[in-house]
Amino acid sequence: MTPQGTTPDLSSHASDATSGPPATPGAVVVGVDGSHGASQALRWATEQAVLEHRPLRLVHATAPVDAAYYGAGLVDHQAVLRTLHAEARALVDEARAQVAEQAPEVEVGERIEVTDARALLLEEAERAHLLVLGSRGRGHLAHLLLGSVSVGVARHARCPVVVHRPHRAPAEPGGAVGGQGVLLATDAGPDSGPVVELAFRQAELRGQPLSVVHCYWDLQAVTSAGTMAMAPVPVPVVDADAERASLAESLAGMAEKHPDVRVSTTLVRGMPEHHLARAAEQMDLLVVGAHQGSRLAQLMRASVSISVLEHAHCPVAVVPLG
Repeated sequence: MTPQGTTPDLSSHASDATSGPPATPGAVVVGVDGSHGASQALRWATEQAVLEHRPLRLVHATAPVDAAYYGAGLVDHQAVLRTLHAEARALVDEARAQVAEQAPEVEVGERIEVTDARALLLEEAERAHLLVLGSRGRGHLAHLLLGSVSVGVARHARCPVVVHRPHRAPAEPGGAVGGQGVLLATDAGPDSGPVVELAFRQAELRGQPLSVVHCYWDLQAVTSAGTMAMAPVPVPVVDADAERASLAESLAGMAEKHPDVRVSTTLVRGMPEHHLARAAEQMDLLVVGAHQGSRLAQLMRASVSISVLEHAHCPVAVVPLG
């Protein structure tokens, strides 16, 4: 029994809490929690591992019981650990069976921990090629109140994070969803290279077209849409031709590297979030960037990626920048 007011030391029970060898650098890592969203994410991650000829790593975190329960003598520490590990073992075994049925050729590793899910996933992201998570579709209000593992990890991970957002149900029975390829959202900035490269690579792997949307900030468009009060100073007019040239320059290198990818481009003025959410409905993957540099950069760009994660109806890849 743990003395009252102290936190139980789980490190001494590592054999009960942890399984699997160290992460293979470059693996596709996927979070497993038994939810329907996680199952969809696992299917996507398995397909990705096949496309990229990479190993797949299943990761599960079980939240520890609050220390107050141990201190009050309400639960048996050892019994709790055994139960948590047994439940986690069953979830991971079920995930392994799903992978074996879908793609038996994929090499599968695993990790099970009694710890905070966000901390574990961020640790895994240090060595992963790609991190894939499910989405439970909580919505904006619940995000503000409860927080979100997917959003938190996507904002801080050192590798690209794919959050498997479910497609919206078709308007008519039997109607198609997705199937229109990869959608890239870019500001055509000097640091947009990793985002552009991932989008081209994913389109090439899938043999799909790439649609590029360049959302540039135009205060005139934003104020005319009624989303912001009119500025008391003259509003500068953005040169669309210059933006178009900047976009072409940012894509040129990747277009030469991936000549088989069919690319179409669109310029959008003003706030990008709503346009991207609508455009993504028929896409198989939406690729956006998220700054991890200065606080200001995070506020300016992270808000776009978070909004897309909350509202998009297709898988979203968030690529770390800075």
